Amino acid sequence: MKLTLTDDTTGQLLISRSYNAGFSGSGVDSRFAKEGNLFYTPSWQVEQLSIDQSLSGHSFTLSLLAADCQPTGHTGYAYLDGFGAVTPSVPEPTTYGMLLAGLGLLGYMARRKKSA
Repeated sequence: MKLTLTDDTTGQLLISRSYNAGFSGSGVDSRFAKEGNLFYTPSWQVEQLSIDQSLSGHSFTLSLLAADCQPTGHTGYAYLDGFGAVTPSVPEPTTYGMLLAGLGLLGYMARRKKSA
């Protein structure tokens, strides 16, 4: 299986990853398990494709190629399920305001309890 990510704006290949479950060549990728003559991944394989922030606004093409052809027929398949953006959380000013108000309230209550 081959996964590629291309920046269509610049024509640059950004990411190219291969996964091998074949009998020949460099061997089987460690993410695959084997049962008889079948290779499979026992759980979902999560891929993180990090893109530099300077490429914001560019167009991209994500390609997934999976192939399996044995003399007895086709038995392979691949699923591509879901996309998501991981955005680092940056607290908003209101969050800081609520935090300060809460700490102030705790301080007020402690001071009031101490004087009573």
